[in-house]
Amino acid sequence: MPAGSSGPGGRARWRGRSRAPFIITVLLLAVLAGCATRDVTADVDPARWTVTPPGDLVPARVARVIDGDTVVVAFKPGARVERRGERLFLSLAGERVEVAPEERVRLIGVNAPEIAHDSRPAEYFGREAAEFTRRRLRGREVALAFDVQKRDQYGRLLAYVFDGERLFNAELVARGYAQVMTVPPNVLYADLFRDLQREARAAGRGLWGKP
Repeated sequence: MPAGSSGPGGRARWRGRSRAPFIITVLLLAVLAGCATRDVTADVDPARWTVTPPGDLVPARVARVIDGDTVVVAFKPGARVERRGERLFLSLAGERVEVAPEERVRLIGVNAPEIAHDSRPAEYFGREAAEFTRRRLRGREVALAFDVQKRDQYGRLLAYVFDGERLFNAELVARGYAQVMTVPPNVLYADLFRDLQREARAAGRGLWGKP
Protein backbone atom coordinates (compact mmCIF):
# COMPACT_ATOMS: atom_id res chain seq x y z
CA MET A 1 0.00 0.00 0.00
CA PRO A 2 1.48 3.39 -0.95
CA ALA A 3 2.88 5.62 1.79
CA GLY A 4 0.33 8.00 3.23
CA SER A 5 -2.66 5.82 2.38
CA SER A 6 -2.49 3.01 4.96
CA GLY A 7 -5.71 2.02 6.61
CA PRO A 8 -9.30 2.81 5.68
CA GLY A 9 -8.90 6.54 6.38
CA GLY A 10 -5.57 6.87 4.62
CA ARG A 11 -6.96 7.98 1.28
CA ALA A 12 -9.04 10.74 2.90
CA ARG A 13 -6.04 11.99 4.85
CA TRP A 14 -3.94 12.07 1.67
CA ARG A 15 -6.58 14.00 -0.21
CA GLY A 16 -6.86 16.51 2.62
CA ARG A 17 -3.12 17.13 2.59
CA SER A 18 -2.95 17.37 -1.22
CA ARG A 19 -5.67 20.06 -1.33
CA ALA A 20 -3.90 22.44 1.03
CA PRO A 21 -1.37 23.82 -1.48
CA PHE A 22 -4.17 24.24 -4.05
CA ILE A 23 -6.35 26.21 -1.64
CA ILE A 24 -3.43 28.42 -0.62
CA THR A 25 -2.64 29.11 -4.29
CA VAL A 26 -6.24 30.10 -5.01
CA LEU A 27 -6.29 32.48 -2.04
CA LEU A 28 -3.00 34.08 -3.12
CA LEU A 29 -4.31 34.58 -6.64
CA ALA A 30 -7.45 36.23 -5.29
CA VAL A 31 -5.40 38.62 -3.19
CA LEU A 32 -3.16 39.48 -6.14
CA ALA A 33 -6.19 40.03 -8.38
CA GLY A 34 -7.64 42.40 -5.80
CA CYS A 35 -4.41 44.37 -5.74
CA ALA A 36 -4.30 44.51 -9.52
CA THR A 37 -7.84 45.91 -9.78
CA ARG A 38 -7.52 48.41 -6.93
CA ASP A 39 -9.01 51.76 -7.94
CA VAL A 40 -5.91 53.93 -8.11
CA THR A 41 -8.13 56.90 -8.98
CA ALA A 42 -9.74 56.92 -5.53
CA ASP A 43 -6.99 58.68 -3.56
CA VAL A 44 -7.35 62.12 -5.11
CA ASP A 45 -8.19 65.28 -3.17
CA PRO A 46 -11.54 66.69 -4.43
CA ALA A 47 -10.21 70.17 -3.65
CA ARG A 48 -8.16 69.82 -6.85
CA TRP A 49 -11.31 70.15 -8.96
CA THR A 50 -13.30 72.44 -6.67
CA VAL A 51 -13.43 75.88 -8.27
CA THR A 52 -15.68 78.92 -8.21
CA PRO A 53 -18.13 78.54 -11.09
CA PRO A 54 -18.26 81.37 -13.61
CA GLY A 55 -21.44 83.33 -14.22
CA ASP A 56 -24.19 82.37 -16.63
CA LEU A 57 -24.82 78.94 -15.09
CA VAL A 58 -27.64 76.95 -16.65
CA PRO A 59 -29.47 74.37 -14.51
CA ALA A 60 -29.99 70.98 -16.11
CA ARG A 61 -30.50 67.30 -15.34
CA VAL A 62 -28.31 64.62 -16.87
CA ALA A 63 -30.79 62.35 -18.66
CA ARG A 64 -28.26 59.83 -19.93
CA VAL A 65 -24.57 59.30 -20.53
CA ILE A 66 -23.15 58.58 -23.99
CA ASP A 67 -19.54 57.99 -22.98
CA GLY A 68 -16.89 59.40 -20.67
CA ASP A 69 -17.01 62.94 -22.03
CA THR A 70 -20.48 63.24 -23.61
CA VAL A 71 -23.86 63.39 -21.88
CA VAL A 72 -27.44 64.25 -22.74
CA VAL A 73 -29.09 66.89 -20.57
CA ALA A 74 -32.65 68.12 -20.09
CA PHE A 75 -32.89 71.80 -19.26
CA LYS A 76 -34.65 72.76 -16.06
CA PRO A 77 -37.15 75.61 -16.14
CA GLY A 78 -35.57 78.64 -14.54
CA ALA A 79 -32.97 81.33 -14.97
CA ARG A 80 -31.38 81.72 -18.41
CA VAL A 81 -33.76 79.30 -20.13
CA GLU A 82 -36.48 81.12 -22.05
CA ARG A 83 -39.37 79.63 -23.96
CA ARG A 84 -40.72 81.52 -26.94
CA GLY A 85 -43.60 79.59 -28.41
CA GLU A 86 -42.22 76.14 -29.20
CA ARG A 87 -38.60 77.28 -29.07
CA LEU A 88 -36.13 77.33 -26.18
CA PHE A 89 -33.26 79.76 -25.79
CA LEU A 90 -30.35 80.07 -23.41
CA SER A 91 -29.51 83.64 -22.43
CA LEU A 92 -25.76 83.88 -21.96
CA ALA A 93 -24.17 87.28 -21.34
CA GLY A 94 -26.36 88.98 -23.88
CA GLU A 95 -26.14 86.09 -26.34
CA ARG A 96 -29.12 83.89 -27.10
CA VAL A 97 -28.53 80.28 -28.09
CA GLU A 98 -31.41 78.21 -29.38
CA VAL A 99 -31.58 74.74 -27.87
CA ALA A 100 -33.79 71.65 -27.86
CA PRO A 101 -35.48 70.40 -24.67
CA GLU A 102 -32.74 67.75 -24.54
CA GLU A 103 -29.25 68.42 -25.83
CA ARG A 104 -26.13 66.35 -26.30
CA VAL A 105 -23.31 68.05 -24.38
CA ARG A 106 -19.61 67.53 -25.06
CA LEU A 107 -17.42 68.38 -22.06
CA ILE A 108 -14.96 71.18 -22.83
CA GLY A 109 -11.22 70.67 -22.60
CA VAL A 110 -11.12 66.92 -22.05
CA ASN A 111 -11.07 63.78 -24.17
CA ALA A 112 -12.03 60.41 -22.67
CA PRO A 113 -11.07 57.14 -24.42
CA GLU A 114 -13.66 55.86 -26.88
CA ILE A 115 -16.07 53.07 -26.07
CA ALA A 116 -16.88 50.38 -28.64
CA HIS A 117 -19.27 51.59 -31.33
CA ASP A 118 -20.12 50.62 -34.90
CA SER A 119 -17.16 48.48 -36.00
CA ARG A 120 -14.61 50.24 -33.81
CA PRO A 121 -13.28 48.48 -30.72
CA ALA A 122 -13.15 50.26 -27.38
CA GLU A 123 -9.98 52.15 -26.52
CA TYR A 124 -8.06 51.36 -23.37
CA PHE A 125 -10.00 52.60 -20.29
CA GLY A 126 -12.94 53.75 -22.43
CA ARG A 127 -15.46 51.48 -20.72
CA GLU A 128 -14.21 52.52 -17.28
CA ALA A 129 -14.44 56.21 -18.16
CA ALA A 130 -17.99 55.85 -19.47
CA GLU A 131 -19.06 53.88 -16.40
CA PHE A 132 -17.51 56.47 -14.07
CA THR A 133 -19.37 59.33 -15.78
CA ARG A 134 -22.58 57.30 -15.68
CA ARG A 135 -22.16 56.61 -11.97
CA ARG A 136 -21.39 60.22 -11.12
CA LEU A 137 -23.80 62.13 -13.36
CA ARG A 138 -26.76 60.12 -14.62
CA GLY A 139 -29.97 61.51 -13.16
CA ARG A 140 -28.16 64.27 -11.26
CA GLU A 141 -28.97 67.96 -11.16
CA VAL A 142 -25.99 69.90 -12.49
CA ALA A 143 -25.14 73.37 -13.75
CA LEU A 144 -23.66 74.05 -17.15
CA ALA A 145 -21.16 76.81 -17.82
CA PHE A 146 -20.07 77.90 -21.28
CA ASP A 147 -17.00 79.36 -22.90
CA VAL A 148 -16.56 81.38 -26.08
CA GLN A 149 -17.69 78.77 -28.60
CA LYS A 150 -21.08 77.25 -27.77
CA ARG A 151 -21.28 74.33 -30.22
CA ASP A 152 -18.78 72.06 -31.94
CA GLN A 153 -18.68 71.01 -35.58
CA TYR A 154 -21.14 68.18 -34.85
CA GLY A 155 -23.75 70.51 -33.35
CA ARG A 156 -23.16 69.41 -29.75
CA LEU A 157 -23.25 71.99 -26.98
CA LEU A 158 -19.85 72.59 -25.41
CA ALA A 159 -19.94 73.04 -21.66
CA TYR A 160 -18.29 72.73 -18.29
CA VAL A 161 -20.37 70.57 -15.96
CA PHE A 162 -20.57 71.66 -12.32
CA ASP A 163 -21.85 69.62 -9.40
CA GLY A 164 -21.95 72.39 -6.82
CA GLU A 165 -18.45 73.87 -6.97
CA ARG A 166 -16.92 70.66 -8.28
CA LEU A 167 -15.98 70.86 -11.93
CA PHE A 168 -16.59 67.41 -13.40
CA ASN A 169 -14.42 68.06 -16.47
CA ALA A 170 -11.47 68.59 -14.12
CA GLU A 171 -12.34 65.52 -12.04
CA LEU A 172 -12.17 63.31 -15.13
CA VAL A 173 -8.63 64.51 -15.81
CA ALA A 174 -7.53 64.32 -12.16
CA ARG A 175 -8.66 60.70 -11.83
CA GLY A 176 -7.15 59.65 -15.16
CA TYR A 177 -10.41 59.03 -17.00
CA ALA A 178 -9.63 61.63 -19.68
CA GLN A 179 -6.76 63.50 -21.26
CA VAL A 180 -6.55 67.23 -21.84
CA MET A 181 -7.84 68.41 -25.21
CA THR A 182 -7.58 72.18 -25.51
CA VAL A 183 -9.42 73.68 -28.49
CA PRO A 184 -9.17 77.50 -28.62
CA PRO A 185 -10.99 79.75 -28.00
CA ASN A 186 -12.44 77.58 -25.19
CA VAL A 187 -9.52 77.79 -22.76
CA LEU A 188 -11.07 78.99 -19.48
CA TYR A 189 -9.68 76.09 -17.39
CA ALA A 190 -6.90 74.90 -19.71
CA ASP A 191 -4.10 75.59 -17.21
CA LEU A 192 -5.91 73.71 -14.43
CA PHE A 193 -6.53 70.73 -16.71
CA ARG A 194 -2.86 70.58 -17.72
CA ASP A 195 -1.75 70.64 -14.06
CA LEU A 196 -4.18 67.85 -13.16
CA GLN A 197 -3.09 65.72 -16.09
CA ARG A 198 0.56 66.10 -15.09
CA GLU A 199 -0.30 64.87 -11.58
CA ALA A 200 -2.45 61.98 -12.82
CA ARG A 201 0.23 60.83 -15.25
CA ALA A 202 2.95 60.95 -12.60
CA ALA A 203 0.77 58.88 -10.25
CA GLY A 204 -0.19 56.35 -12.95
CA ARG A 205 -3.90 56.94 -12.44
CA GLY A 206 -6.54 55.50 -14.74
CA LEU A 207 -5.53 55.48 -18.40
CA TRP A 208 -1.97 56.47 -17.38
CA GLY A 209 -1.58 53.14 -15.63
CA LYS A 210 -1.61 51.18 -18.87
CA PRO A 211 1.06 48.42 -18.78
